[in-house]
Amino acid sequence: MSSEAEAIIKKVRTVVNVVGTEPHNKGELIQQATHVLTHNELKDIKAEIADHEYFFSDANRAFTKNITDAARSDRARRLTYLKKKLVKESAPDDLRPDTKDALHKEVKRLDAIIQDGMPPHEVMRRNPAGAVDWHRQWEKRKKNAILARKNALRMLNPQDDSKDLCNVEMIRPSMTAKGAPATFMAESQIPGYVSYGHIADDLWEESGLNLYAANSPYARKEAEEVEQKPDTAMEDKLSVENQALKEKIALLEADAGEKEKMKKEARQKAREAASQRMKAMHAARRAARAGLPAAPQTSNDLSAPKNT
Repeated sequence: MSSEAEAIIKKVRTVVNVVGTEPHNKGELIQQATHVLTHNELKDIKAEIADHEYFFSDANRAFTKNITDAARSDRARRLTYLKKKLVKESAPDDLRPDTKDALHKEVKRLDAIIQDGMPPHEVMRRNPAGAVDWHRQWEKRKKNAILARKNALRMLNPQDDSKDLCNVEMIRPSMTAKGAPATFMAESQIPGYVSYGHIADDLWEESGLNLYAANSPYARKEAEEVEQKPDTAMEDKLSVENQALKEKIALLEADAGEKEKMKKEARQKAREAASQRMKAMHAARRAARAGLPAAPQTSNDLSAPKNT
């Protein structure tokens, strides 16, 4: 590891202020903790430095001539402090490749340390008994590693302004693997639910699992629908009987139509025969008045039924 990488790693790991305990330096700050500036903090400091420098520039002298010496002194001290802070706490933009590799390894090492004993997502979400104390004790033990991880990530990404760049939740473990059944905690504040979404639909029969609880509302409703469902065989039988009845009715209607047709033809013939008789009778009367012999009746006239 190069000297630059060693210096950067040492700076990243320095997250605790060290105060002297010896008689000659008791109470004095021997080692100051490192806080690598975020992208937004860096922008704000640079903007404030530019504002103070403009205040002391010649272009602004006419507007600051009435400012008191105490105010000028306060601004000067603030400007000096900001410049030192910018140099000490800002991440370099020209890190060497081997230094970046060392920082990546440091981040992986810190991830492993932080994840050791870290409450998983399900515990944090569902809050069973003891979850709060578990989280507080873990956070107390891993505080220095969390701060060092933040410094390392900001060193690697000085221009990254994403809010979750150093969020420790990004590495929080889970109790279940991706695609596995969901956890269920009956004693927790948010119990969750039992899920078997990882099993394909065509594998349900092979898995031997029920689609729902035996006495669940869904199961009772399904059993009720099965009881109310009509018998398919009875429906088929009724359908056949209805079809036979329709065919019988059609035959009866056809037979009735034929009989009605025959009755109409008989009535028509009776009317024609009656008309012939009436014509013969009137012809006989006219002949009688004229003194002529009456025309003999035809066989049709004699055999035709009389219209009564």
